[in-house]
Order: sequence, then C-alpha cells, then structure tokens
Amino acid sequence: MRLFHKIRSTKALILLAFISISFISNSQDWSRYGNKSFNEKDYYGAAYYFNEAIQLDSTNLDLIWIYAEASRLSNNYVKAGQGYKKLMDKDEKIRFPNAVFYRADMLKRQEKYEEAGVYFQFYRDICTDKKDLLYKRAKIEIQACLLADSWQTMDDVVEIKHPPFYLNSFDAEFSPNIISDTQLLFSSLRFDSLETKQISQNADQYKSIIYEATLADSIWTISPLDSVINDTLNNNANPAITPDSSQMYFTRCNEKGCAIYVSNWYKDHWENAVKLGPNINAENATSTQPFVATLKNGKTYLFFSSNRERTRGKMDIWTVEIKNNGTKYGRAKNAGRFVNTKEDEITPFYNIETEELFFSSIYHEGFGGFDIFKSKGMPRKFAEPKNVGKPINSAANDLYYTYSNVTQNGAFISNRSDGYALKGETCCNDIYFFGPRDTTQIDTLPLNEIPVEEDLVVRLQAVQFLPLALYFDNDKPNSNSRQTVTEKTYEETFDNYLLRKPKFQQEAPNRTEIDSFFVQNVAVGFIKLQMLSDSLIKYLQKGYKLQLGVKGFTSPLGDADYNDNLALRRISAIQNYLYQCKEGALQPAIDSGLLKFRQIPFGEFFSLGKVSDDYKSQKHSVYSASASEARKVEIIWVEQTLPGDSNAIAIFEKTTHNFGELPVNSVQEHTFKFTNSGEKSLQILSVQKDCDCMEVEYSELPILPGESSEIIVKLNTTGRKGMQFHGLVITTNAKIPEKKLFIRGVMQRVLEE
Repeated sequence: MRLFHKIRSTKALILLAFISISFISNSQDWSRYGNKSFNEKDYYGAAYYFNEAIQLDSTNLDLIWIYAEASRLSNNYVKAGQGYKKLMDKDEKIRFPNAVFYRADMLKRQEKYEEAGVYFQFYRDICTDKKDLLYKRAKIEIQACLLADSWQTMDDVVEIKHPPFYLNSFDAEFSPNIISDTQLLFSSLRFDSLETKQISQNADQYKSIIYEATLADSIWTISPLDSVINDTLNNNANPAITPDSSQMYFTRCNEKGCAIYVSNWYKDHWENAVKLGPNINAENATSTQPFVATLKNGKTYLFFSSNRERTRGKMDIWTVEIKNNGTKYGRAKNAGRFVNTKEDEITPFYNIETEELFFSSIYHEGFGGFDIFKSKGMPRKFAEPKNVGKPINSAANDLYYTYSNVTQNGAFISNRSDGYALKGETCCNDIYFFGPRDTTQIDTLPLNEIPVEEDLVVRLQAVQFLPLALYFDNDKPNSNSRQTVTEKTYEETFDNYLLRKPKFQQEAPNRTEIDSFFVQNVAVGFIKLQMLSDSLIKYLQKGYKLQLGVKGFTSPLGDADYNDNLALRRISAIQNYLYQCKEGALQPAIDSGLLKFRQIPFGEFFSLGKVSDDYKSQKHSVYSASASEARKVEIIWVEQTLPGDSNAIAIFEKTTHNFGELPVNSVQEHTFKFTNSGEKSLQILSVQKDCDCMEVEYSELPILPGESSEIIVKLNTTGRKGMQFHGLVITTNAKIPEKKLFIRGVMQRVLEE
C-alpha cells in the first residue's frame, strides 16, 4: 500500500479529471473513463464519471457499486452512503452484500452510531462467509457504535486548534513533526494554483513535498526543503529527525511503492539521501512513515509501517534497532498481535517519557474511520491499545499523532468536517494542533471579526476560484421573451444545453474548440457551482451572512434592451438553482436575507468584436466557441460578514490587472469596479500608490449601499523598462478599511537600429 493511495483524501484532482476528454453521451463511455480514473486512484473524477453513467443507466448494479466505492474512497461519506443504499434497494439477488457493511460504515463516519450499528448487525445477518474479514470487523464495529457516545473525552483538558490557511491548504497536509514552539516539518500534496490543476499534462507536478514551517508574530511561513530531500522524480514525505538531530529519515514514493531513506546533517546542510537496505525496505513491499526514538534503556529504534512479508494483515507497525549511530540496523520486528490486526495500522509515534506507542488503526474500536490509539510498552512488548478519545479522534480519519514533551503540545492530521475544503466537508487532510486547555479562561462575547481560518473569501481567493463562469445555450432560458425572471433553474438549462452538444459539434466551425468548451467551461463550471453551494451551506450554518456578486453576459445578437433582460433571466436561473439545491438547504437563508445576491452592472456583451453579431451566419454567431463563451453568468465575488454587521463593505470585481505587453512612451488605463455591499454609505478616504508612474481617478462622493463606483488607474510607461508590477492601497470607511489593487505588465522591447 502506498501512502498516497491509503490516505486518498489528499489527492483532490476533481478538476483535472474533466479536461482531457471530449464530451460523451452514453453510459459505456462514461464508465470507461470512470474505470480509468478509478484505476489511477483519482476517486473524485471516477465518482463523477460513474454518476454520469448512472444517469443514463440507473438499473446497472455494477455501476452503482463502483460509484459508491469511488465516493467512499474520496471520503464523500454522504454520497457513498446514498449509493450503497440505492444499491441495496435494487439488489434483489444480494449480489453486493458488502454494500450493507459500507452503508453502515458511512453512517458511522457521520456520527449516526445508532443507525450504523443496526446496519452492521444486518450485514452479519446476511453475510454467508463467516470467515470474511468484513464479517469479523462488523462485530467490532457494532461494539464501537454502542460505546461511541460513552467513550472517554478529553474536551475539558485538551484544546484543539486548527492552524490558519497557508500552513493548511485545500489539498492535503500530513506527517507533522514538531521541532520547537516555532518550527515544524510537514509534508503536503498541493497544487500551486488552480491553473496548474487544470493542465493534465502537468499532473506530474502534483507531488508530495516536505516543507519547513516557521512561526513568527503569529504568522506561519513555509518553504520546501531543497532537492537533496525533495527529489523531483518522486513523492517525498514523512520527515523524522533523530533525537540528536544528526539524521533525517523520510519516505520517497513512486508508482512502484514507497521506501524509507536517510540523510545525514553535515555542517549546515543535509547530504544526499540513501535508501535503507532490504531489512527495512523489503522487496516488493511498501515501507513508509518512519519515526525515530531513543528509549530509556539507551537503545534507538526506527518505527515504521509496512506491508512486508509476515504482516498480520495489510499495513503493520514494525520496529528495528538503529545501531552504531545509524550505520547498522537490526532485524525488523513486528509490533505484535495487540497492536497489529488484519486491517491497516499506520503512522507510528513513540513517546519516550510515557513509554507509549501511538498509531492509527481502522480495525480497533473507534469513532469513525482511522482513529488514534496508544499502547503501553516497548518494541515487541506492547499491551492492548486504548483509544485516545475525543477531541483528538473524530468520526473522520485521524492520523499522524505526534507530541513534544518539551513544548507539551502535539499535532495530528484529520479530514474532519471543519477543515479547508471546497469539495465536500471531509475531502482533505489538515494539520491540527492540540495542547492543555487554559482552565483560567472564561467565556467571552462573540468575536467582532471573522477568524482567518473561517474566512471563506480567503479560501476562494487562495485557489483563484472566482470569477465562477456558468454558461447558457443561445437565447436561453425562455427564448423570445422580454421577461427579466424565469422559473427554470440553472441545472435545467445546463442539462438541456448538454443535450444540444451534438448540434454544436455539427455546426461549429472548429470541432476541437467546441468539444473543449463543453468540457472545460460548461461541465467544470457546474461542478464548481455545486462546490460553492456546499461551502455556502457550511458557512451559513456557522451563523455568517453571505452575499454573492453576480454579473450577466450575452452574445451580441439582439438589441441592447433584449440582451439586458436575457442576462437578468440567466441570473434568475442561478438564483433559482441555489434556492432549490441540496433539498432547499439554502432557502431559509435566502428568505431571511442571510444570503443575498448583488447584481453587478453588465459588462460588455462580447469581446472586442471577436464574436459575430451576424444572425444569418449562426455557425459563428451561435455555434462557435467564442460565441458560446460570451453567453454566461459570472459569480464575481463572495462577501462574508458577521450577524448584525451594518458597516460599509467594498467589494471589488477584480483586484489585479495584467496589461500584458506595454507599449513604450504610452499611457495605459484600467478601471477597477467595485460595489458597496454593506448597509452604510461607503467613502474613499485616501489612495496610496507605490510609483509616480501612476495616476488615480476616483469619486470622493459617498457611495450608497448597493451602488457601484470605479477607480481608474493610468500607467505612464515613459522611461519604464522590463517587468512592471505596481500597487495601490485604497483606504475607505469600510469595516476592512484597506484594499490593495495591483497592476502588472511587461514593457515592449524596442529593436535597436
């Protein structure tokens, strides 16, 4: 088992999966792409494809099974549970008895313990193979469900802290290693940007890297270790420093599996890493997740996880003595029957003060998925493990426990529901810190500002999620109408648009471009809308107020008034979708005003004359990719405020502008547009610029709630050379008074005579 395959929540490739295919319209092709993604362990993509196949063939039990499996392996517990339930309802011959077990498992991971216990018992009733591993697990799971609510909790003595964004990300973090109060090593499997995530040929850039994190003035900064450790051809993870700081053990993984390496510290740098021998990296096996500890008896041990020969199940915890300052190693020994089971035991840590082995297991009685356990003893002499309890463990996966006896603080990894996630609450692993709770604190009034870790706007900006473009068929919805609203939802228009794909393929002047448009623009846009709705629900449940800035566009066909009304109907379709999606989960917030929509004045309907307005040439004015790209609604911004907040709020459509190539000796102009989405008048108090090459124009008059204004920036390129990057600081009377705007470009090269 590879590290990245087991903890698959770390590989969020949802967008990557949809950009490398032409649009398809039959169940077999959807299934084929689903199987390909599943085999590549891209479970998000696989779940999407299989779901599309099911829409075309809802009676195929094999499809429903593999869809539920892909959802489970991507940690989408709700959808997986629904899939297993659907399969149970249709499986008359009980071809898939394991669907009952996994239905129970998904309920357990949602903390629905009572219902889960009933399903586990149901599975034992229908299972015909009493020697089957799941049959044995079900018995343990029934007991776990009975005890879950009564197990030990440390909420009153242990405090959990979720580190801010940047240390964590929307992708995956794992293997934290505490060096000091202000220094941390960890691994992360993350994209640099949304653009990288959308380029299939750059998938090899999506590799795990070991980072060093430093805390200063309450802010974490991170930097990757150099290429001596982070080999660009492999995934690099799980750093473990020896007690004397002379060596670093870590894992490198590729398509063949994982192996443990060691690097020596020499003067001021790490030396070239060396792969450990076959007594640790056994042939045809994975060895990973090293941890090093010097015990009270003076012996130093390497703890690791492996599926080598003589394991008791799948992945087991193993130990090996490190001799002669790391130049020799003893024989690898299994941690024993109390620790290891027929399932997976992974991510070992040994506390030398308490003489306890900490590890994660999916088999021992736990709260949900992987739980963290501790076992008293020394190598080969470990006692029966105990669940460390809540709040460290949860209904999700909890792994990579680590603790510093010096700082008396620890860390672990979890995909629990309050993590940084856009695609489902439990998709991805984050780092969590824990330590002794301050019992001297008393309850205080609610915060008057949004914590960084709960700032949805920051999260969306970090992955360049906005603007979110949603595309429409020509003159839809409600063709030949002057109405400004529609009863249709965007999902209805989306589905009908997809049915017209063959017509567009037939009529478009460029088949490749229109194929790419339907996959990369239309399909991905709707997926992102679903992701956004999940996040809106989550943040509204936390008590925040949210606003969406929405702009409508049309192609240049039709007169201006007609296009204005058509754009409004398209905005109406988006609002209808959000009102009805997720079984109406957003309805109360919309009705009460906790979720509002701000319509931004329409931009140009077409792009600098590139879209044809000749109705007689529909090949170009209707069916071309450029015309199709013009028919859209964009969600420009999302604003999050605290309940009762009545300040002015300045929302900019964009905060950066790229001029591209800048002509010499010219003045280039850009307009930054913004809206006051608050409930008090907004006023610009001052503008600071970092270069005299810019002139700034703006109105000093108050901007009423709901009204829009603009800031015009003029860049004089006279005497400028090379790359230009300049900033403005706009100070207003808004709740967040300062807003930064940026412009950039590259000076045009002048050929010498």
